[in-house]
Amino acid sequence: MNVYTCQIDLKKDAKSLPFAGHWKTGSPTFRRAEMVGNCSLLRRKLNLASGAHRDFLLQIELSDLAQLDRAFRWVGQQSA
Repeated sequence: MNVYTCQIDLKKDAKSLPFAGHWKTGSPTFRRAEMVGNCSLLRRKLNLASGAHRDFLLQIELSDLAQLDRAFRWVGQQSA
């Protein structure tokens, strides 16, 4: 199992709670489609990180890079 970490910085006018809510409703679909293993969205608060990493940290578990490639293609098809 490989764990990949993504740092997410929202646009200045974007709100954190709607983003997190969208992830909460969308991530079970992502997992049911077996695109990833476990995943978690962590929120940075209280200025406990560098200024370069302002908003969220996403961690996803994948079996290999092929699964990561399938996940990217699946997400792209969902937004089309």
